Amino acid sequence: MATIEKGSTSSSSKAVETAASSKTAAALSNRATTKATLVTVDIGDKPTISSVVRNGVALEPPVLNPARVTDLIGRLGPIQRPSLPRVLSQSVQAGQRVNKGMVVDIVLVPVTDIKFDLLDNVHEALLTQPITAVHPITTRADIKPLLAKTSDPTTLNTDERAKITSALAGINVVVDDTQPTRSFAAAFSSLKAAQAFE
Repeated sequence: MATIEKGSTSSSSKAVETAASSKTAAALSNRATTKATLVTVDIGDKPTISSVVRNGVALEPPVLNPARVTDLIGRLGPIQRPSLPRVLSQSVQAGQRVNKGMVVDIVLVPVTDIKFDLLDNVHEALLTQPITAVHPITTRADIKPLLAKTSDPTTLNTDERAKITSALAGINVVVDDTQPTRSFAAAFSSLKAAQAFE
């Protein structure tokens, strides 16, 4: 066993320190001699103009009056949610994986134009009504939790069924369980479907 006096350094330690110092110096030297490469991209002196083509014909953008546009925007109010278009159908089945660049046709319709007759298992009295006819019911604080509670109307208790039945009677929708097309199940299904379009 070699003994190293206090304040002295062994030859092997000096060799390690010397090697480390050499590597550090070499790294610093390489970093100092590396120069950044400047890449120049010529984008031209003219602005990029996008072309809008409809039915094979290029459309020229109209010239708008900035002052009048600003005035119009100032007078516009927020768009009411029932007026916003919703997806009614699409050319690709929901959940199906598509390839990049594939064209998917989507049909969007304002909720105010969607009627209950587009749906299955609907209460007969609602068939000619727009979906929005029951939104005052489906958004009620005492009805909404009942609709969210279950998809099976048979799990609702007597008081819960009565609350929904009473609300429907307020818009002239009568529940009659002796008639399948006017049953509580059909009415409940109608309300659940309408929730998707709120």
